[in-house]
Amino acid sequence: MIFGQKLRELRKAHNNMSQSQLAEHLQVSLRTVRGWELEGRSPKSVALYQKIADLFECDLNVLMSDDSSLSYPTTPVSSTEEIRQLTNRLAEHFTSGSLSANEMDIIMKTLQNAYWQAKGTPDTF
Repeated sequence: MIFGQKLRELRKAHNNMSQSQLAEHLQVSLRTVRGWELEGRSPKSVALYQKIADLFECDLNVLMSDDSSLSYPTTPVSSTEEIRQLTNRLAEHFTSGSLSANEMDIIMKTLQNAYWQAKGTPDTF
């Protein structure tokens, strides 16, 4: 996954942040953000990568590497009820149209891989 794809995914996962909001937060132009996401450009400084990593709470090395997938910090769930609530919220996102087909694919693959890991079965995806 290239930087622009990762950035778009992170931005959308962060309360569906707009490109304009991201540009304002990073103190760069909207054109710069669009260049990253749509034209295959990337930040010119490690400091800017770090600001993005800090904003989205992701690993700097993963963000800078084109061959790594994103991973999100996990929050322990303490009850079956919390799991049901999370599942319902995720289902709402799937049915609301707020996620792209690619974003839904990434979520499903992540869930499937977690399931097979938990069962101790090698994933085949």
